[in-house]
Amino acid sequence: MLSTYKAILKGNQIIWQEKAPQTLSKEQEICVHITLLEEIPTQKQGAEMASALNRLAQQREPNSFGDPVSWQRETRKENDLFGRGD
Repeated sequence: MLSTYKAILKGNQIIWQEKAPQTLSKEQEICVHITLLEEIPTQKQGAEMASALNRLAQQREPNSFGDPVSWQRETRKENDLFGRGD
């Protein structure tokens, strides 16, 4: 299973932002894949994203789409299902 750990690469040193991967010893080698992000997300960006998501959530209530059960039944009627008579 692959694990993800948040870190910052400063020069050629990795600074762990959260918990670091646990190793058996300091000499143990671990294979890693490092993906460089375009920029480090800031708390301001996180707050802006949360604000945008809140605005989206307030624009439409789930009920504005109609009854989901009725929609599903209508959608199923449109498809011919193999082995089912008319």
